[in-house]
Amino acid sequence: RLQSNLSGLALRSRLISLEEKCKLNQKALTNCIKTRLKVLFIYLKIMFNKNYDYRDIKIKFTPNIPQDDLLMAQIISQLGDKLSTETGLSQLSFIENSKNEMAKIKLEQEDIFEGSRLLNNDEEVDIDE
Repeated sequence: RLQSNLSGLALRSRLISLEEKCKLNQKALTNCIKTRLKVLFIYLKIMFNKNYDYRDIKIKFTPNIPQDDLLMAQIISQLGDKLSTETGLSQLSFIENSKNEMAKIKLEQEDIFEGSRLLNNDEEVDIDE
């Protein structure tokens, strides 16, 4: 029997067999979806002379299993320089694309640097006058 205040990690360890069954269902559903897309694209080729490739479509399933992001963040911070920032970000459940997130971080840091540089130049101008 599950307690009401279990962490995501404890819930995950109790639900391993259910996850395996879900993975089998996902594989079957993926095959079904790809077959339907293949048939649909054949139909579009015949009727409208449009060429599409069903292999270009990536099917992604996202399970609704709670993740313990606090624990993962603590592990990432304890690893420090032994783990790249991009790899650490990819371990967090709420970050979909770690490369995009790294690009956003870089852009924000550049904006902050530019803003502080502009502020420091304004202060220097005031001092000289």
